[in-house]
Amino acid sequence: EVEARKAVYGLEEVREEGEKEWGKMARRFFGLNLDKLSPMVATGIVVFSTLFFHLLYAFAQERAFKVKKVSFYWFFVVIQGAVYILCGKIEDAINGRRPSSMSLSELQSYFNRALLPNVVPVAVVVLLERLLGSMSLKYIDFVTRVIFQSSKLIPVMIIGTLVLGKKYNWITYLSACLIIIGVISISLADAAVSPAFDNVGIVLVSLSILFEASKSILQERASTNMSTSPSRLLQWFNFFTIVFALPIAIYKGDVESGVRYFMATPSALLWVPGMFVLGFAGSYSNMVLIDQTDAFVCSLVGTFRKLLTIIFSIVYYHKPWNEYHAIGIGSAILGTFLINVAKRTRRKKHH
Repeated sequence: EVEARKAVYGLEEVREEGEKEWGKMARRFFGLNLDKLSPMVATGIVVFSTLFFHLLYAFAQERAFKVKKVSFYWFFVVIQGAVYILCGKIEDAINGRRPSSMSLSELQSYFNRALLPNVVPVAVVVLLERLLGSMSLKYIDFVTRVIFQSSKLIPVMIIGTLVLGKKYNWITYLSACLIIIGVISISLADAAVSPAFDNVGIVLVSLSILFEASKSILQERASTNMSTSPSRLLQWFNFFTIVFALPIAIYKGDVESGVRYFMATPSALLWVPGMFVLGFAGSYSNMVLIDQTDAFVCSLVGTFRKLLTIIFSIVYYHKPWNEYHAIGIGSAILGTFLINVAKRTRRKKHH
């Protein structure tokens, strides 16, 4: 039975212990065995990595589209997918995961039963979220984008309730609202210094947020259904993203534009892959966090990350502080505290 499942799903990590348990493998994170750590320490490491790498990636992305004037969006998505796959292979090698070997019939079965229902929908959503998010930075500044992204928690909760049948208590709803209020308050205070609104950018970032919210839910479902490593899932997501984006990039001339850009700007050969390495580290950390918690907790971490991003922007650019900043920080800290209370309440009920 285990061998049949291996053939269908390509799960070489499956071990035969006692009752031939399926999918129980050591959880490794950049070579670190999380199973040897306490749950609190393991989650703390993953949360810190998610915040750290995503913060660096956000500023690198803004610099790419605002300062470096990158405009070949479809080819940019293809490059991002290729870098993510390469980083995933390196991460697999560090953790000792061997590549799966399947015959053509096994690969077809794997595609129909595992990839098509679980991975392909995520790839489509990832493609649209990346594309629209990158294009929005052409019309709006980073702070404006954060203002709209702060509302992602609400669609995640709605989709989680409707699609996955999740239920949240009133403390969870209150904490989500407080964190959203905190981010919006600080975003509005920051936007008052240098607003850059554009209707086209607002439409693009709004659509990007909808796809980003759907991505969290679909990634959680794929992680649950396939019982494979987050790194392997990311590789499959990005493989199909390339499959969908590359023909469009060639048709629209983005590949040619990208090659000309790299020839005119040789330094881009270093900072573009470097930026996507940071993006991979952040996405991989987020996938591990989903594997340890759920999409809602990941969205809370993502919202708190936006809060830190804005605070860093204020401090780095020496922007003036006002009462909205104080309200925002206080609201977000209280919301973060309440979500921990809600988690403890759920644990006590289960025990």
